[in-house]
Amino acid sequence: MTITKIEGLTTDTNPIIVGFAAILAVWQALEFNPSREMIEKLENQVFESWNKPYDELPIFCSNRPLLE
Repeated sequence: MTITKIEGLTTDTNPIIVGFAAILAVWQALEFNPSREMIEKLENQVFESWNKPYDELPIFCSNRPLLE
């Protein structure tokens, strides 16, 4: 699968939402089933993204484990 274009309204699409969608697509392609806790942590980032600048880049990985 190759993503060649992403369309969305500035009112409902930001880099964090696009990143989360990409993560879900990769996991689906790999047949990876994340834990509910992992999904909830990522969903929280998505929900919190509305309080951040619209062009803020997501940090889904860091020195800390996702399930910390």
